Amino acid sequence: MNILIVEDDAGLTELVKEKIELFGFQTASIQSAGKAIDWLKVNTPYLMILDYRLPDMNGKEFIMELQKTELVIPPFIVSTGQGDEHIAVEMMKLGARDYLVKNRYFLDKLPEVLKRITDEIENENKRKQTEEKLLESESKYRELIELAVDGILMCSHEGIIISANSYMQKLTGRTLDNLIGLHINTLFSGEVLNKEPYRFDLHLEGNIVLIERNILCSNGKIITIEMHTKMMPNGTYQSIIRDITGRKMAEDNLRKLSSAVEQSQVSIVITNKDGVIEYVNPKLLEVTGFAVDETIGQNPRIFKSGEFSGNDYKDMWNILITGKEWKGIFHNRKKNGELFWESATISPVKNEFGEITHFVAVKEDITKKKEMEINLQKALEKAEEMSRLKSNFLANMNHELRTPLNGILGFAGILKEELKDQEHIKMASVILSSGRRLSETLNLILDLSDVEAEKIDISSKKLEVVSIVKNIAGLFTEAALQKKLDYRFINKERKIFAKLDEQFFPRVIYNLIDNSVKYTDKGSIVIEIGTENQNNNSLFYVKIKDTGIGISKENIEIIWNAFRQISEGLNRGYEGTGLGLTISKRITELLHGTIEVESELGKGSEFIVKFPAILEIVEEPEPMMQKEFVSVESGTTDHPSKELPRVLYVEDDITNQNVVKLYLKNRYLIDIADDAINALKLIEQKKYDIILMDINLGRGMNGIQVTKEIRKYSSYVNTPIIAVTAYTMGSDKSEFMRAGCTNYLAKPFYKNDLLKILDEISIRK
Repeated sequence: MNILIVEDDAGLTELVKEKIELFGFQTASIQSAGKAIDWLKVNTPYLMILDYRLPDMNGKEFIMELQKTELVIPPFIVSTGQGDEHIAVEMMKLGARDYLVKNRYFLDKLPEVLKRITDEIENENKRKQTEEKLLESESKYRELIELAVDGILMCSHEGIIISANSYMQKLTGRTLDNLIGLHINTLFSGEVLNKEPYRFDLHLEGNIVLIERNILCSNGKIITIEMHTKMMPNGTYQSIIRDITGRKMAEDNLRKLSSAVEQSQVSIVITNKDGVIEYVNPKLLEVTGFAVDETIGQNPRIFKSGEFSGNDYKDMWNILITGKEWKGIFHNRKKNGELFWESATISPVKNEFGEITHFVAVKEDITKKKEMEINLQKALEKAEEMSRLKSNFLANMNHELRTPLNGILGFAGILKEELKDQEHIKMASVILSSGRRLSETLNLILDLSDVEAEKIDISSKKLEVVSIVKNIAGLFTEAALQKKLDYRFINKERKIFAKLDEQFFPRVIYNLIDNSVKYTDKGSIVIEIGTENQNNNSLFYVKIKDTGIGISKENIEIIWNAFRQISEGLNRGYEGTGLGLTISKRITELLHGTIEVESELGKGSEFIVKFPAILEIVEEPEPMMQKEFVSVESGTTDHPSKELPRVLYVEDDITNQNVVKLYLKNRYLIDIADDAINALKLIEQKKYDIILMDINLGRGMNGIQVTKEIRKYSSYVNTPIIAVTAYTMGSDKSEFMRAGCTNYLAKPFYKNDLLKILDEISIRK
């Protein structure tokens, strides 16, 4: 017998072990409740000594945690360094056998307590064994009674019932008192249920007479019985009565089944266990063209077309002989040689001993259905091929447009900053603006493709949405100022939290503000964020209200449709693809939000999005801020007091290499590797603080494979690796992160985008 000691004091544990092992017990010791629960999953101790105060939970919590499981809680003693009677009472209620205070008498008392409790356990075990034997004996007796499946009656010469067994009482629904003294014909109900009354006096002594009768039970139910009656020498009659209602119903059902099989519109074949045909229904003869005498005694192979291989038949029989059902499709041949498709279900038929005696095949001609499936499969394969071509085209377009766009936007931004001539600056600005417009158009087209293909992978996390909306609004400050608009941001709450996707939620807000700025030439734009309660649900809202061109009532619905704009055709007055609102609505719905619009033509519009909010207590709101769109320049972190961080840029495109070099000039030390081989050589020669990893490297290993190789170096296990790529569709980002990348930057990107990520990483390091 072993005793489990759950105690975090190693010294005390050893003293307790020494004390109780003197009495012949084996011991095991564990220092925490969690480990003790795991130990109890595979071990059952005779007794457990439980310290009340454990590192991870107290004794009460430990026992209550065990009660939630299916584990057997062993008898236990609670030990504690404090003699708290309240704790003692609580633990005794939970089943503790005793409660010991860990004082100087603790070890002296322990043997006495152990002896008393072990004696109690032994007595309990003996009592349980005795009770179990009594219950087993009683159960066997009841089982014998229950096994009596026939009613037994004894009647006088006149037909008066003088005794009946319990099954007879169950059969008729009458108690023994109600049966004794009753005439047998009262059960048979005379001529009501049977043609004539039953007469015992017609029996000859010693003969056993078998009759069928209907019995009226006490609940009004009529059952059919089979009665064997014999006249005894003393003039009484003994009868054994068996309920054959089920058998009669089965016979009736069999007649119905036989009729149904004969008239069935599916083919039915019955063979013996060796596969020899014993029965076919008329439908099979109709479908195959064979006659009855051409099928009975034959093997079903007479229907074979030769297209079902020998191995297929072997697999089918291997399933059937194990007693399992087989389902499949045959391409069989009719008597005239015509091929046809059959869907078949073959089931074994077993006798009362569980032995297979026959096989039943139910088959249906599915030739037309099969031909339709074949045509549908061809159409599906063609559609899937078109879908693959579309996906490949979009992926290639995505990469081929984003990669050169990165160079265009990068050099245009640098030229705008460094040129002195105003005309040249204006040209650079046009290039930059056009590139951004092209980039946004590409993003919208690819987003729509992902939404329609249901490839958007929503990953919700807790976000602070006020700062997100405020930062997005700040991106449009310059555009609003150029139009001389009254551009305001109002936050009703200082902080609002919600579970949203950090990639797609900002995209919704961006699209709505972008539309508002685009379609408003004078007046104001007000962006407001706050919370409200709707049907006892906490929501937060973002309202974008403008004095722009507005929307007529008849055009309200079309703005949500892809490629639709209020201004369309050759005379349209505004640029854009007409995708922003379509994508915003679909993403909002995927994020379990709503989007509404109120608008009047010529007076402006108000778009309102609402999402579930997380209620949290935050500091008092700060005063509402007006026009608080300070452009936060990323990349303002200098490194004057230490060596510049070293960056490795793995990129095969020379234009992008040069752009990034100029972006990082005087801020980071940068090395370039144009393929995987050179990248791996450089990381062996130098230690880089950050790695920028292009995904499509043109030749050799791609960026994902290179990342995995770099992670194999112990010195690069935790090095930040930023996926800098033109692949932005579907689950690309998730794939890059799983491969070992820590950050993601989509091409084309701006100088501030890159510097922001690098500076944030540098600050953390």
